[in-house]
Amino acid sequence: MLRDSPHANISTFVYGMEVGWMSPTTKILQSESSPLGYALSDTALSLVASSTCFAGAFGVTIFSYSTDKFGRKLTVIAITIPQFISIILRIISPTLTALLIARILAGLVAGGCFIVVPIYVKEISQKNNSGILVSLQVLLQNVGLFIMFLMGIYVNYYNILLITSIFPILSLILFWYIAPESPAYLVKQKKIDEAYKAVALLRGLKRDDKNVENEITILKHSEEEQKLLPNMTLKDILSDKAWRNGVILALILFTAQALNGAFAIITYASPILSATGVEFDVAPEFQTLSLPVVMILASFLLTFIIERLGRKVILSVSFLISAVALTSLSISIFVRNFGGRVLSFLPVVAMMLSVAMYSGCICSVSYLVTTELFNFQVRGKLMGIVLSYAFMVFFIPLAVYSPITNMFGQHITFLFFGMMNIIGAFFSFFCLPETKGRSDEEIRNILWNRKKENSF
Repeated sequence: MLRDSPHANISTFVYGMEVGWMSPTTKILQSESSPLGYALSDTALSLVASSTCFAGAFGVTIFSYSTDKFGRKLTVIAITIPQFISIILRIISPTLTALLIARILAGLVAGGCFIVVPIYVKEISQKNNSGILVSLQVLLQNVGLFIMFLMGIYVNYYNILLITSIFPILSLILFWYIAPESPAYLVKQKKIDEAYKAVALLRGLKRDDKNVENEITILKHSEEEQKLLPNMTLKDILSDKAWRNGVILALILFTAQALNGAFAIITYASPILSATGVEFDVAPEFQTLSLPVVMILASFLLTFIIERLGRKVILSVSFLISAVALTSLSISIFVRNFGGRVLSFLPVVAMMLSVAMYSGCICSVSYLVTTELFNFQVRGKLMGIVLSYAFMVFFIPLAVYSPITNMFGQHITFLFFGMMNIIGAFFSFFCLPETKGRSDEEIRNILWNRKKENSF
């Protein structure tokens, strides 16, 4: 059944709105009519924008612990509380300190969204639709981004936040009264009777239905197998050559993803378009709506090609297209700065290509490859490390974007991002193992031997 997945993913939808909040708000915060009472400096603005990513690293750790200690359902409900506080804080206390605290709270929640929600959705779904349900997370995040960009055009600072505050409350109410606990977690806690009720509710069947009985039997068998496995510490895992190599590859991949430049474009979309100097009959705020639209379309497209092409091909081509797009954006800004003329549509198209490749391919496939690099015995611990690192490294482009742009010019910033995408393309093609269609044992052998393999 699909009905419970959207309830969990409302938190992801709100996170998407949070990601998009900075783009329309930047202009407001740096204006004379700023709700803070003064125009925010570029340095302060960079700190506000990047603090979410830095806090996300700690959110991964906190919510990873909570999801096993207190259950999936309670942890998803807990996500809505700091989300709501973060929004309200910006309404009742529009100060720099309040903004930073609010964005830090939003960052902690982001870590939870990428740990707890996928676990819950995967555990309540049936095998034949788990991929569709998990893909809803990316889709709803992009829809949230689009809604925020759209509201930024028509709605003022305070009303945007008031409207956004409705969704965490809605998520809390729906999840508290409608969504069941994960059956897998209930079996783990030996609450078998409650697990029967949860499966029956999720599948729309009676408690004594044979399909419910079979599913509970499979969950109990899986739990017994888990108990037989040796308890490996993080030190034990990293002492293993294959897993250590896998972690190194994953960290490099997420570094390339973070420095890809698309996240900075999403965050500062409106001011970037204004700075290109290209004049349209359409205001930059309207032009930025094209970004979440292509991100949504790219997410849909990925579902059609992900199992037809290898992970290496998708990542390599996506990084290369992003490199061309951002280098073109850099050149167009450079030419405009020196009085030259460029094709009026080029900056917008370059930005659209960059965010499409990021959302539809680089972000999703990087995450998928990382989960496929490790088997289930070590995946939980290592994914926590990788995701914490990912949030911390995403802090860098947002924190340094304004200072580097002010010091060297926007064209240098995007030229740097273009070069990072070239590095990402070469790394993906020549260093990453192809994980599509391979067993855990095959991938482990490749990681152990570190053979150069370029099979598609």
